[in-house]
Amino acid sequence: EKKYHLQEHVDKVKQKVRDVEEKSKEFVQKVEEKGIDLIQKWEEKSREFIGNFLQMFGPDGAL
Repeated sequence: EKKYHLQEHVDKVKQKVRDVEEKSKEFVQKVEEKGIDLIQKWEEKSREFIGNFLQMFGPDGAL
């Protein structure tokens, strides 16, 4: 009886650990995706800003 109860408890703990691992993996994946998106948007805005700057001031640096 005690052995069965202990094994049941161990199984529950193992399942909780698996659940936490899965949630952690999902969280890390979401953070990575958001980081990649943020970098891509930053690159796009940087190119846009540089392009606008060059259009405004020209390659000579004058208006």
